[in-house]
Amino acid sequence: MKNLLRFFCLVTAILAFGAKHAAAHDLRFADVAVHFDADQSFTATIRYDLDAVLIGKDPGHMEATDWAAVAGLRPTEVNPKLDLIVTGMKRDLLLEFDGKPAPFTVTFPDYPSGEITGVDMMRLTYNPKKPQRQVLAKGTIPDGAKEFVFRGTNIGNAALRITKDGIDGSFVTALSAASRSEIYNLAAPQLEFSMGQTIVKYGLLGFEHILPTGYDHILFVLGLFFLSQRWRTLLWQITAFTVAHSLTLTLAYFHWQSMPGAFVDVFVQLSIVYVAIENIFTKDLKWWRPLVVFAFGLLHGLAFAGNLQEIGLPEGQILTSLVSFNVGVELGQLAVVGIAFAVVGWFQKADWYRHRVVWPASGVIAAIALFMAINTLIEAVGS
Repeated sequence: MKNLLRFFCLVTAILAFGAKHAAAHDLRFADVAVHFDADQSFTATIRYDLDAVLIGKDPGHMEATDWAAVAGLRPTEVNPKLDLIVTGMKRDLLLEFDGKPAPFTVTFPDYPSGEITGVDMMRLTYNPKKPQRQVLAKGTIPDGAKEFVFRGTNIGNAALRITKDGIDGSFVTALSAASRSEIYNLAAPQLEFSMGQTIVKYGLLGFEHILPTGYDHILFVLGLFFLSQRWRTLLWQITAFTVAHSLTLTLAYFHWQSMPGAFVDVFVQLSIVYVAIENIFTKDLKWWRPLVVFAFGLLHGLAFAGNLQEIGLPEGQILTSLVSFNVGVELGQLAVVGIAFAVVGWFQKADWYRHRVVWPASGVIAAIALFMAINTLIEAVGS
């Protein structure tokens, strides 16, 4: 039992740290646009949370209290940090032609060199949901190059759009962290990719929505796990969640339904608190639990639709993309359940399981979810 308690203490520390540094539905994307000019040059425009990087924060997780640090930056402090970012970009950003990385220069249009004027303007225009800072990587297409591949090994998930002079339309895809894009044929650009590629790509994105950093989702699934001791009951609830998630994700993606992001996040987190507390006061599955699960799924679909809208889905394969993403979500949930069962599931029939495992675990889940809800409210009020 001491080992179990140590395990829950470790999980508490890890998830609490994650809750502090990751917002709900945290599958944020850097926006990358690559354009090939007629003069054989290329420009990659990356919109990224540079303000956070400059003050040592994780990209995408700026809080209201960080503005003092941003506003207090002086040119003598900013420029050396930008130099470090240039070094990092040249190391981690790979623009490959025929399998070989091409050299490029890096500039920052939002940070004039020499003197930073209008730091207050930076503060006023900052949007934590949509990082606004630009990084420009410019270079020359090697002579005779036929194929292009983009890879960003340290910018997290990326929404990639490729355009070319003289070619109508654009190649749109989503990249998971540290993955490479499909091959872009410079001579005869293929603006769409196969159904198989779509299924794999968006299925992986759905899975990554759960593991490893979908903290709210992990907490919710664990809350279901600690009450339901029958696989059939648990699987039914998880599937009900996925159906609800798919429904509102599809509706919201096509702008048929929407809700303020912070409002959705708080209700999602409070639903986790409710499920966890209910685990402490009852050991039986009540009739209203499936309704809570379904409601959580509806809210979660709304919350993530905005991210998919930013990424963009391949034309002609939108339905395939959405279905693949939700299948990935389902597989991610089942993976969480499998891990939980491997750790404590063997003890579910023990007399002490409920008061030594379910109660403390549910208490930890409720505490972390409540912390996340409070933190979300504070960020919403301060932004």
